[in-house]
Amino acid sequence: MSWENIIRKRISMYAKSTIDRIMADGEKRTTKEIIKMMWEHIESNKGVSGDRSMRTGRIIIPTTNELIRYLIDNDYESEIYDTRTGNVVKIKNNIYHVRRYWK
Repeated sequence: MSWENIIRKRISMYAKSTIDRIMADGEKRTTKEIIKMMWEHIESNKGVSGDRSMRTGRIIIPTTNELIRYLIDNDYESEIYDTRTGNVVKIKNNIYHVRRYWK
């Protein structure tokens, strides 16, 4: 696989619909929380589909960077929060600062 193909890699349509379904409630979530919920979705649907990718998550779960790119490209809003206080901060300059996305 050439580097052009790697750069152009897109997330699957199933992953996009799963992300949109997870984010539909408007709750603010980090990328880690979104990916964790996607894994839980796979676990709850195990055995429903005969598709091997459903069991492994190989096609369904995007990388963190793919997820961030999808959220930004599809007009999801985001802010940086301090996890200790829950307050909004302007710059992510601390290990306690996380970016949360919502729609």
